[in-house]
Amino acid sequence: MPRAAMLVALVLTVMPSLVAATLNDPMRPPAALLGSRPAPDAAPATPPGASFHLTSTLVGGARRVAIINDALVGVGDEVEGARVLTIEPRAARIRYRGRVLVLRLGAASGSKR
Repeated sequence: MPRAAMLVALVLTVMPSLVAATLNDPMRPPAALLGSRPAPDAAPATPPGASFHLTSTLVGGARRVAIINDALVGVGDEVEGARVLTIEPRAARIRYRGRVLVLRLGAASGSKR
């Protein structure tokens, strides 16, 4: 019986470290967003003097809203001279000075499309 007790004690000692090693931090961004670089054909092409940042999107049923440059906007709204064209779960398209920019969650600024 002492052998079984030692085995149980060993399992209880080692188990928390094994479980902790496999748990992910729910507040950490996905690995794809950490240090990711745009594809060569999608190099950032934000027009000079323009900076757009997509913070969040909410897509549900007919409702599509996003937070761009700290402003809550919907499709058709304007933000800092840009018109919001579409809002998707992880991206938004805007038209700024005749160019269509794709804003992605976690990206620094829009990329030309």
